[in-house]
Amino acid sequence: MKDYATGTTVYLKFGTVRPSTGASYALAGGAVSVYKDNSTTQTTTGVTLTADFDSVTGLNHVTVDTSADGTFYSAGSEFQLVLTAGTVDSISVVGQVVGEFSLGKTSALRPTVAGRTLDVSAGGEAGVDWANVGSPTTTVDLTGTTISTSQAVASVSGSVGSVTAAITLPTIPADWITSSGLAGSAVTEIQSGLLTTGTFNSAIAELPDQVADAVWDDAIADHLSVGSTGESLYRTLAIKTKTDNLPSDPADQSLIETAITNATSGLATAVDLATVDTVVDAIKLKTDNLPSDPADQSAVEAAITAATSGLATASSIVTLTTKVDTLDDYVDTEVAAIKAKTDNLPADPADASDIAASFVTVNSKLDAIDDYVDSEVSAIKVVTDRLSGMLVQDGLVYQYTTNALENAPSGGGGGTTVAVYPLNATMPARVYDLNLTFYKNEDGTVVGPIAVTSRNADVFEPVDLSGRTLSVRFVDYEGTELLTVADADITVSGADDNQISFPVTTDLTGSVTELPQDQWHIWTLRDLTNGDNVLISGRARVLLS
Repeated sequence: MKDYATGTTVYLKFGTVRPSTGASYALAGGAVSVYKDNSTTQTTTGVTLTADFDSVTGLNHVTVDTSADGTFYSAGSEFQLVLTAGTVDSISVVGQVVGEFSLGKTSALRPTVAGRTLDVSAGGEAGVDWANVGSPTTTVDLTGTTISTSQAVASVSGSVGSVTAAITLPTIPADWITSSGLAGSAVTEIQSGLLTTGTFNSAIAELPDQVADAVWDDAIADHLSVGSTGESLYRTLAIKTKTDNLPSDPADQSLIETAITNATSGLATAVDLATVDTVVDAIKLKTDNLPSDPADQSAVEAAITAATSGLATASSIVTLTTKVDTLDDYVDTEVAAIKAKTDNLPADPADASDIAASFVTVNSKLDAIDDYVDSEVSAIKVVTDRLSGMLVQDGLVYQYTTNALENAPSGGGGGTTVAVYPLNATMPARVYDLNLTFYKNEDGTVVGPIAVTSRNADVFEPVDLSGRTLSVRFVDYEGTELLTVADADITVSGADDNQISFPVTTDLTGSVTELPQDQWHIWTLRDLTNGDNVLISGRARVLLS
């Protein structure tokens, strides 16, 4: 049994032989199901059976896609392929086991995750994943192993030979270095970096000057807190900025008064204001004479009414507009009708004399046609008068009399080609009154031509049958098929390609239909080009003679 990883597509082949001879033989109607372990549950999910694989008789190929159902095709299980349907030479082969496999169960070495592979060195050793080592806390002697200089070591409990890169030391605990643990050279080094007494005193002596320089050189904008010395100094500077703009000798009060007098000398005086008052009083005298209601409203309205009494009202204007619109629409309609007729007139209409001459020619031709029709009708009547004596009514139909058939061809009609007079049919109304009559054992008789027309009101138009796939079918009144004429045996003819002719055989004429008309055979002309559509239909009967 072969073991696979889960999700793998498994391919198996098995052969079938003929029980009687042992030779390879094809499997018919076969089906394969998969059983799991000792469960009676079976599945066909993901299973594909190909009989006679590669056209080899008796060679069968099975494909099982275990990814199609991860629950059924699970790791750690065994699977058996069993025929649950099929025969070989008509003998059942149901229950035959044709293959088996397992998923992640029987392999000695397999990954914990399906599809993963093992890295093996050129010497055959398995690669080591330091992140996935068994028993990682076990002490391992690496005396023969050199650790790369680029590797970081978390901690070392033994002695280290040498260190070439920087070492990150742990935090030094309090009182960790004692006086006995500090080397004398280290003490000397530390003292060399400290200030001596003379250096310290010299620095202190220079400190006041340095502080004063730093204070006065600092920008005043950084020291404007409310109430601070910096703020007071800043305000003093602002006052100075304004007083700097004052003249060195400001003007006396007398100069200022003179300037004001000059500025107001152009204003109106009391005399000027008195003059304005006089003018306003004169205007008021005139406006006092105006009536409180200069134009009486009623008088104005009466004048307006009198002036407009002869004008059209709003309603009369609407009525007039409606009538104008109606007249406009009528004119448009009449003009359009006249134009439709005049558009059909030639650019240069014929003179009345030409039209009269044409009518004379037409009348002459109609007279000739009338004479010809009279002649032909007379000739046809001679023939039909003879036919009337050859037919006798038999119920709902007519039959040839015995005398009329005395000179007919001998035999039952087999092998003789008979030309049937033209018939008519209409569609798509699918008329059901086109009846065909045959005689017993006629074979090869050609029916037609049958003209297929489409009715549009009272006009019959030919139906183009060219390029269509046609079929003629005959069934009895119970629906049993008697004869089907294929497209290859149907002839399409006529100027409009709307006529068909077809032969019949003894499959139809072999038995007589001595039945009422509603139990005659049914025939249909069908269009198989796009589906199966009935174009025309009718009834058919077979007479004894």
